Amino acid sequence: MSKETELNSLDTNLSKEDEDIVDSIINELNDDPPKQQQPQQQQQQQMSQEEMMKRQQMMHQQEMMKRQQMMQQQQMMQQQMAQQPQQPQQPPVPPKPIQEKEEKDKKEESLMDKLRVDFKDPAIVFLIVMIFLMPQSDSLLTIIKVEALMNADGSVSIYGFIIKALLAAILYYVFTKYA
Repeated sequence: MSKETELNSLDTNLSKEDEDIVDSIINELNDDPPKQQQPQQQQQQQMSQEEMMKRQQMMHQQEMMKRQQMMQQQQMMQQQMAQQPQQPQQPPVPPKPIQEKEEKDKKEESLMDKLRVDFKDPAIVFLIVMIFLMPQSDSLLTIIKVEALMNADGSVSIYGFIIKALLAAILYYVFTKYA
């Protein structure tokens, strides 16, 4: 016992008007889903096209911003490069207050200070020569007992004088370098 109706049991005699109505209903049923689907598909396609356009615009804007930033960086680098060669070419000009201060310092130096600076080296040479000309410096050479430094009569030979001069030069260097 099924609830189905057999096709043979149906009355298939329909009037022409009924057939037209049934055909129109069937046609509408067959045509409607595609008509409903088409607008939805069109809307989806439109939305996807709009989204694509928006994405493209955003990408284009980002690309333009990157280009602008790169151009700005290049301009800044060019400006820096243009400024660098100019700086070393200009001679440095010391400020006037420093020059005036140096001149005042020179004027304020006393005569004694100038003499101390000017006569420092000659004073060192004087003291060293005096020490090595004294007869006691000759006795230092006799203690060493090198025959080449002393003559037969007990006086200093030329080689002894050379050794004394060499020692004087070393002492002068030490005093001027470290004193």
